[in-house]
Amino acid sequence: MNDGLSDLLRDDPLLDTAWYLARYPDVAGTGLTAEQHYLAIGAELGRDPGPAFCTTAYLAANPDVAAAGLNPLVHYVQSGRREGRPTRPGTARCDVTPGPPMHRQAPNLPDLLGNLGALLIDRGDPVAAVGVLERLVAGQPGSGAGWFNLGNAKRQAGDRPGAEAAFRKAAELSPRDPSPLNNLANLLLNDPDRLDEARSLLEAALALSPDRAETQAALGKARTALGDIAGGEAAFRRAIALRPDYAVAWRHIAEVASRPARVRPASAP
Repeated sequence: MNDGLSDLLRDDPLLDTAWYLARYPDVAGTGLTAEQHYLAIGAELGRDPGPAFCTTAYLAANPDVAAAGLNPLVHYVQSGRREGRPTRPGTARCDVTPGPPMHRQAPNLPDLLGNLGALLIDRGDPVAAVGVLERLVAGQPGSGAGWFNLGNAKRQAGDRPGAEAAFRKAAELSPRDPSPLNNLANLLLNDPDRLDEARSLLEAALALSPDRAETQAALGKARTALGDIAGGEAAFRRAIALRPDYAVAWRHIAEVASRPARVRPASAP
C-alpha cells in the first residue's frame, strides 16, 4: 500500500479511525488500518472515512475526480480543501449515524479479503496483497482461488518458493482449473533443471483447456528449451492460430526456425 497516502490520511482529521472501525466492523478482520482499508477498497465500496466527509456525494459533486479515478479523500486533502470544495455537498447518501450503511454492503469476510487481495495485486502492491491473502487462506484453507491469488501475489513480491507452494496447493484444491498449472509451469520455466516438469504441467493445463494461447506459447518455450524444436514450433503455431496477432509467438517462430531439430532426453525421475 502507498505509505505516503496512508500517512496523509492518518494525519487528517477527516479520517476518523474510531468512527470508521465502529461503523464498518468487518474491517478488523482484514488486518488493515482504517486509512489502509479506505485507500484500498473502502472508497470503492462507497464508505465514508468519517462523519464529516461523504464519499459518494463528493464524487457526485466533482465528476472530474470520479472520472480520474482518484480517491475522493486523497483528492480533497491534496487539492479540494485548497479549492474550497465542500466535504458534504449532499448528506442524503452519507453515513452519519450508527447502523447499517445506506450504500452498497460489503461482501462477507472471505469474499472481502479475496477482492481486496486481487485489487492490491492489480494496483501493484503485492506485499500488502500477500498479507491479506495469507489471512484469507488461514481462515479458508480449502479456497483454491485464495491460494491461486496468493501465488500470484507472492510471485510479484519476489517470493518464488512461496508462490510455487501456493500454486501447488491451488492445483490440488482445484484440479479442473488449468490456471494454477499454467502459473506454476511459468515459474519453473526459469529453472533449466525443471523444464520437464514445466512441460508436463503445461500439457496437463492444455488437456483441461486447449484454447489458451498463452499456455500454448509457454509450452512452445518449454519444448524449445528442451531441444524439441519441431514440438516447440507446433505449439507456437497453435498459439498463433488461437491469437493471430500474438507477437510473442510470432517472434519465437522466427527464432526456432533457424535452430536444428533435436529432442533432449527427459530428465531421470
